[in-house]
Amino acid sequence: MSLRNCCDTIRAAVPSPAQGLPDEVFRLTTQLVPMINVDLLIRNQSGDILLTWREDRHFSPGWHIPGGIIRLGESAENRIRQVAAKELLADVQIDKNILAVTEFHYPELPYRSHFISLLYSCTLLSYPQIPAETWRFFRKMPENILEPHRKYARFFLA
Repeated sequence: MSLRNCCDTIRAAVPSPAQGLPDEVFRLTTQLVPMINVDLLIRNQSGDILLTWREDRHFSPGWHIPGGIIRLGESAENRIRQVAAKELLADVQIDKNILAVTEFHYPELPYRSHFISLLYSCTLLSYPQIPAETWRFFRKMPENILEPHRKYARFFLA
């Protein structure tokens, strides 16, 4: 089968990339190009940062900053709202200024190894409706934060 036929087969399997990619296509894509994602830096009135628990396949399970990959044709603002809705079952107010642009590169991983992350400051407009044990606010960066998010250490209070 020619490369063109393979590409046509993949395109046919993804009728609407804006709705997300099937797992196999997503893994292939992340082996070929870096992904762009948004991360949500959500602080409470004390300045603590909201983290959620993730049972991660690539790194040890641990705490992480909520985030998600921007889909084709989607704005960063829409992805932020989708992440808040899906990961927290909450709504957020978004500060339009990007706090940081960070590159994550883990060439040893078979896929999902290269990301460009846009960190946005957000404020909760509604209380998260996910199980209480899966999220909490942290003043200091926890020891068991996912490895990629250690790059955000400067945003935690002393």
